[in-house]
Amino acid sequence: MGWKPVVVMVLVSLAFAVMNIMVKKAIDEGMNRLVLIILRQLVATLFMAPVAYVCERKAILKITTEIFMYIFISALLGVSLTQYLFFIGLQYTSATFACAFLNMVPVTTFLMALPFRLERVDLKSKAGMMKIMGATVCVAGALLLTLYKGMALSSPSHSFQSSQHKEEYSINHTRTWKWILGSIALFGACSSWSSWFLVQSKILKIYPALYTSTTVMFLQSFLQVLVLSLVTQRRASVWAFSSKLEIATVLYSAPLIFTFLESHCTLEVFWGPSL
Repeated sequence: MGWKPVVVMVLVSLAFAVMNIMVKKAIDEGMNRLVLIILRQLVATLFMAPVAYVCERKAILKITTEIFMYIFISALLGVSLTQYLFFIGLQYTSATFACAFLNMVPVTTFLMALPFRLERVDLKSKAGMMKIMGATVCVAGALLLTLYKGMALSSPSHSFQSSQHKEEYSINHTRTWKWILGSIALFGACSSWSSWFLVQSKILKIYPALYTSTTVMFLQSFLQVLVLSLVTQRRASVWAFSSKLEIATVLYSAPLIFTFLESHCTLEVFWGPSL
C-alpha cells in the first residue's frame, strides 16, 4: 500500500510525458489548441461516462448547486485554463522544458495552501525544513531551466557568422520573446493547476463519487472550451484533421484518463486525512 502512490505518480509522469511530445508535434504541425482541448475532453467524457455508471450507479450521489459550482470551477481551473496555458507554453518552448517546468506545481500549491491553512509548516521541525528546502530547489531548478541556455555544441565559421548575423539576430530575438511568453504561460498553467488541487480537495470531501464528479468535470470543460472556440474561431477548417498524429493525439486522451483518476486517488491518499 505504501508504494502505490509512488507507482501512480510515476505512471502519471510517463503518461503526461508521452502526451506532451505528441501535443507539441501536433500543434507545431498546425493543429488548433482550442480544437485539441475540445476533442480531448469530448473523448474523455464519452470514455468516462460508462465507467462512472458501472462503478457508481448504486452509490450515485445527488449533485447540488453547490457541488455543481465547485465542479464547474474545478473544470475551469484544472482542465480548461490549465490545458490552454500549458499548450501555449508548450508551443513556444519545448516538450522537455514544459515537462520540467511542471515541477513548479508542488511549490505553487504549497504556497497557495498556506493562507487557507491547508498546509502547515513548522520551521523548528525537520519536516518543515524539508518542505522549505524542497520548495527552494524546485524554484531554483525552474529558474535555471529558464535562464541558462548552455554552450553551443558546434561553432560555425567566422565568414558564415558575418553573412548570417542580421538574420540570426532577428531569429534569436523572436525566439527569446517566444520563450519568455511560453515561460509566463507555463507559470500561469502551474498556478491554475495548483488552484485546482485546492478546489478538488474540497470536492473529494463533499462529493466522494470520484468517477461521476470526474465525468461531470470533463463535460463542463468540454462545454467551456467549445463556447470559447465558437466565439473566437470563425474558420471551419480548424476542425479538420490534417494528419494521423492529430487523431492519435486526441484518442490518447482516453487511456490518459486512467492516470488522471489515479492522480485524484493519490491526492486523496496524501491530502484527504489532513485537510
